[in-house]
Amino acid sequence: MGMKTKKRCAAWLFICVLCIGAFSHLFFPSGIQARADAYGDPAYQYIRYLAEHYPARIADSRQKTAAGSWIADQLRSFGYPVEELGFDQNGHHFVNYTATKQGRTDQIVYVGAHYDSVNTTGTDDNASGVAAVLEIAKRMKNVETEFTIKFCFFDGEESALTGLGYAGSCNYTTIKKDSEAHRALCYINVDCVAAGDLLYAYGGVYENGALTKTMGYDWANNAASAAGVPLSALPQAVDMFPSPTRVTGSDQHYFNSNWGIPYVYFEASRWCEPDGSGGNSETNKTCWYQTNDSRLASTGGRVMHMPQFDSLSVLESYFPGRIHKNLSDTVTIIMTMLQNPDYRFGSGSDTGDYEINGYRTRGSYLTMIEPQTTVSALRSHFSLHGDTRLEIADPNGAACSDTDLIRTGSRITLYSGQTPIAQYQAVIYGDMSGDGVIDIVDFAYIKSQMLGQLQMTGIQAEAADIDDTGTVDIVDFAYLKSYMLGALQIPQH
Repeated sequence: MGMKTKKRCAAWLFICVLCIGAFSHLFFPSGIQARADAYGDPAYQYIRYLAEHYPARIADSRQKTAAGSWIADQLRSFGYPVEELGFDQNGHHFVNYTATKQGRTDQIVYVGAHYDSVNTTGTDDNASGVAAVLEIAKRMKNVETEFTIKFCFFDGEESALTGLGYAGSCNYTTIKKDSEAHRALCYINVDCVAAGDLLYAYGGVYENGALTKTMGYDWANNAASAAGVPLSALPQAVDMFPSPTRVTGSDQHYFNSNWGIPYVYFEASRWCEPDGSGGNSETNKTCWYQTNDSRLASTGGRVMHMPQFDSLSVLESYFPGRIHKNLSDTVTIIMTMLQNPDYRFGSGSDTGDYEINGYRTRGSYLTMIEPQTTVSALRSHFSLHGDTRLEIADPNGAACSDTDLIRTGSRITLYSGQTPIAQYQAVIYGDMSGDGVIDIVDFAYIKSQMLGQLQMTGIQAEAADIDDTGTVDIVDFAYLKSYMLGALQIPQH
């Protein structure tokens, strides 16, 4: 009989001795349910509905307002609460919509698209991005993930009336900076993925001559390779954005400039031919050169912002099946990303920059930490190489001193120079209150969960899962009660 089995048996025996009443077993759904629809099928229906019912989603129009309400209704039908964030700018009103899927940690990956358009049906720009993100939100609703996911639908990306591009994402990253920026891992942007000849991913920032913050870009390429989906990189012939970056042009801009987090931006385009030719004087080597199809020669290969071409009927006539394929490929890659967090945030210490001794990483969690461990003691478990440094903050992001206790939710960030290369959250099993010790307060938390008075989520639920089964149940309650009576130790696994 293994150690874990013995501990479980002891816990059950203790329950019987104490005559603890029966509690209902809690069920946490996980995994993607078998579906008849293939990736891209729901997105295609969403893009068709938007293009047919809410075209020309320009600032202050009824079409745009109705489209936003429809997006919110779809999210609610999937089971998400929806946050509506309205704001005014230069006399115009805008509304952002977000829906949150809680993960095992409170660190956040954002998946977003803008829903406004210019005076076209906005099929490519950007009903396509909205449709892809809606499908991903629907499919991911009951899938367990290491991190929390926020699905964002931004207003005002196109509006020149505001005097500021990307108004919605600018407003969001401004008002949410204090509450979310320290928990933000990556922003995944989807914009104009319907019409272009090739699907691209962009990411990274050039700082002081070096390419940094490529974690999102690398994550996307790893996922595309694993899924067998072709994904193009920005051609070296393009000099307006050094490959593989694209720091402006859509809503990823303010997540990079305001928050400084990695991004990956998906777009279907052409940019230029291998020899640098293609398009016209306006569209050559820009994202406006979306296709080399001769029927669009009059616009230099441009679809976006062109009323005669950014239309579902025209695109389907010119490029039969392309919209569905591009949507399918985009959804496939992002679904693979979200279910396989193999990039450097919390993925382990296999990069050579540092080593962790005596602790375990579980996604972005750092475990096997005993209660009442000090910051200084935790530091001794890390071996740092080169210019790697370690910063430790409390669950609210405040810097810790060496004598402070590590708590459930404490944030451990490793930097190479000024660039974050890994982020972890400490988990002390049994410490649901997040004070670094296991006491009567934690017992009250788990008792409230058993009585249905509290529903712990995220890292709090992880700390309550003492027996490591993936659910918080009566056995975890028994472990904690036994610990309080001095009969058992809480396993740090």
